[in-house]
Amino acid sequence: MRSIIALALAITLPLSALAEEAAEKKAPEPSKTPEDCYALACKALCDGDGDLYWFCLSKGTRKLMMEQAAEAKKNHQKELAAALKIEVEALEKLEPRDIALRQILGMMNDEYRKLLKEQKLTDVKIDGDKATATLEIGDDRMPIEFMKEDEGWRINVSGGGGHDHDHEHEEEGK
Repeated sequence: MRSIIALALAITLPLSALAEEAAEKKAPEPSKTPEDCYALACKALCDGDGDLYWFCLSKGTRKLMMEQAAEAKKNHQKELAAALKIEVEALEKLEPRDIALRQILGMMNDEYRKLLKEQKLTDVKIDGDKATATLEIGDDRMPIEFMKEDEGWRINVSGGGGHDHDHEHEEEGK
């Protein structure tokens, strides 16, 4: 009987500690500007904080990333597992969100962190709940979009401007 109680405590105490830790880690405040959102996303990437990075993305962007990860998991298991440096069996247990974040965080190295710190966000133009900006990296320039969602700004790369991008693809196919 003692061994059963000891086993139960050994299992439940770490779980309750994890639950307390998760409860203590509260969501960050929504970004008040696109610039704040981008700075927070860069910090998250440099720090390897996937949860914080995920928070900086629009719902449409998250959905697109999860769909792409699920498709890669289904159709390219061996290649994806190799890229993530895990066994196929471990890949099978991962959710699409975790796969997407592992792919992004796996790209982070000192060179990429340096680029993130050197780049500049310029030409920010806000139009209601949408914003555009230019990301300058040396002589290179790249457009970036943001949208206001849940009281804060989020990076939007879904191409759908917050709308269901599947519907837009249906419209394109007509």
